[in-house]
Amino acid sequence: MKRARLAEQARADIELIKRRRERIAEDFYDIGEALVRLKRPGVPESLGHKSFGDLCQAELGLSASKAAQLLAIVRSVPREQARSLGQERAAALLALAEATPEDDSTVTLASSVLKLPSGKRVDIATAPTRALREAAKEIRQAHAAADKPRRGLTTTAPERAAALALQRALRDLGLAEAHVAAVARHGGGAFVRIERVPLAELDLLRKALRPGRP
Repeated sequence: MKRARLAEQARADIELIKRRRERIAEDFYDIGEALVRLKRPGVPESLGHKSFGDLCQAELGLSASKAAQLLAIVRSVPREQARSLGQERAAALLALAEATPEDDSTVTLASSVLKLPSGKRVDIATAPTRALREAAKEIRQAHAAADKPRRGLTTTAPERAAALALQRALRDLGLAEAHVAAVARHGGGAFVRIERVPLAELDLLRKALRPGRP
C-alpha cells in the first residue's frame, strides 16, 4: 500500500511538473512581448526612467542582457517554436542563425546539419544547447579572423575609444549584445563595424549616434 501511495504521488508530481514547464515556456514569450511594448519610444520616460535598460533594472530587476535576449526571441522566433525549445535553447539557436553568413532563420536552421569552419558537423535538432552556443562562437571567431587587418594596418587610440563609446551607448540603451569595432583601412582613418544590432532597433542606433538629441 505504501509503495502504491508513493507511486500515485510521484505520478501526480510528474504531471504537475509537466504542466508547470509548459506554463514557463509560455510565460517567457509573454514576458518578451510585454518588454517590446515597454520599449516603445516614450514609455520608459513616462515612468521617470532615462532608458529602457533603467526601467528593466529598477522595475523588474531584469538585466539588460536578459531583456535583450527575450526581445530578440520574440522578434525572430515564432511563438510555437520558442515554446517547444524553451528560452535558453531558443536563444542559442537564434544566436547561431545570426552568426551564419547565410540568411538563416531559426525555423530553417532547426532541422539542418551545419558544417562549422573547423570542419565539424552539428546536427541542430539533436545537439545539446551548449553545442549550439559553441558553434555560434566558432563561426563568429572565424569571421573576425577573416576580417582581421593585414600586418602594418592598425587603428589609433582615439578611433578605438570612439568605437568603444558607441558600443557603450548602444548597450546602455538596452542592446546588450551590440558590438562596435574600429577597422583599419589603407590610406589611414578607420571604418566602423557595428554588429548584433537588430534592424528593428535602428532608432536606438540613431539615438546612440546623436547623444542628447531626441
